[in-house]
Amino acid sequence: MTTHDSDQQQHRPRPVQSFSRPAIVSILLLASVLIPATCLVAMVLAYIWRRSDDTEAWEVSHFTYLIRTFWLGFALIISAFIVAIAFIVSMYANNQAWDSVSDTVVGVAMMGVAALFLLVTVGLGVRCVLSLVKALKSEPMPNPKSWLF
Repeated sequence: MTTHDSDQQQHRPRPVQSFSRPAIVSILLLASVLIPATCLVAMVLAYIWRRSDDTEAWEVSHFTYLIRTFWLGFALIISAFIVAIAFIVSMYANNQAWDSVSDTVVGVAMMGVAALFLLVTVGLGVRCVLSLVKALKSEPMPNPKSWLF
């Protein structure tokens, strides 16, 4: 082998990695921040691909992780809205006068719901990016059943 041949081997471009199925689900979940319907597509694909015969063990760990990510976020958002609605209904049920104090209390409650929504969005983003990074390397998620990062 000549010096010229070894130079050509060292400077060959790396092959382009195609996106794996877990990477696709991660990207769809990330996109759900801007286009909410994509989370439904992501979940349908994750559930189907997790049960597929040709799914590898490392992919299953990602699908489990991403499905849990979706359900955790969904539960927190629904809980926040239920608490906000219950709070407002209880104020009406107790016949409290809607004065400036009531408006302030409702405003603070709504800011709490908005803050929770922001935290859920950040958590979703972090979990999806962690999964995406591992998926691009074809590595399994270390603890797919974790509720944390």
